[in-house]
Formats: sequence, C-alpha cells, structure tokens
Amino acid sequence: MRVSLMIALTGALCKLPDPTASSTVLSQARDLDPPDSTATAGGETEGAAFWERHGDVLRRAWDEWAAGAADIPGLHEGDVIHGPLRSAVDAAWSHPSPIREGAVRSLLREVAPGVHGCRLLGPDGIGALRAHLDAVSASGIPSRRPNGMNRRGIVVDDGGGPIDGAVSAPELLAFR
Repeated sequence: MRVSLMIALTGALCKLPDPTASSTVLSQARDLDPPDSTATAGGETEGAAFWERHGDVLRRAWDEWAAGAADIPGLHEGDVIHGPLRSAVDAAWSHPSPIREGAVRSLLREVAPGVHGCRLLGPDGIGALRAHLDAVSASGIPSRRPNGMNRRGIVVDDGGGPIDGAVSAPELLAFR
C-alpha cells in the first residue's frame, strides 16, 4: 500500500513524492501533484510555492527524460526548417554581410504594416514539432503554464537560468 504525505503550503495541498516508490528523479517528479490550472488572472504565479519547492527535482527529471527521448524525431534533422530559410540563415550566421542578411529578409513578406512572416517549417517540421510536444505532454512530468489565459501551454527553459516548472527539452530551443 502506498502512502502519500500531504502538507499545507500557503493554503494549497501538495503531495510529496513517496520515497519508497522509486529512486529515480523522473519517478519522483511524476509522483508530484501539481497545482490545478484554474485561475484566470495571476496564473503565472499560481502555485508558486509548489514550483519553487520542487524546481530542482523537475529540472533533473527533464534532464533524465531527455536522455531517454532518443526515439522522438529530432528538430534539427531532415527538412524541419524550411530549406531556403535554413540555408539563408546558416549563410548569414557563418559569414555575416549585408547581402546575406538581405537574402534572409527577401524570404519575409509583410502581412500587416510592420509585421513580417515567412515559411518556418519544412515538410517534416510540423510532424516533428507535434511529436515533441506530444512526448513532453505524455512525459508525466508536471510543467508550469505560462499565464492565466493558457491552461495547456508550457514554459520552455531556454538555458539562461533556472525557471521553476519549466520544460527543459533542448530540442524545443530550435524555435526560439
């Protein structure tokens, strides 16, 4: 029989991981009971004590999860990024020049005054991105939502500093 220890933190109940359930940090993270995403205002601070308390376990769990996620299509492989855009950006990064930057700009079109868009994803891109997001969602690791209006969104850790509750899936950084 499993016993869960419940404690009160700033008025909300949080379930601590059962230390006898498993020794992996991934299992510990999956055993957490994150705050419900019910607020329509202030959602970015909802359950802040939970995310702060368990931030280290969640970061380590994402690292462990990513190490075993080899079967997910890579976001840097194949035709994920639209070929002409990828080529133009690679050229501009490797040897910056006004001509190479102009080649990138030539792929943009103005969709509204001052707003530009371009084709970002290639033939494999949408499927690879969906597969990655589906795998993150199915991981069982609690993830923090970005704000009070977005109940199913995720915050992606960009490696710039720890964000408690952020998804640390390095492949997703291809789109930052």
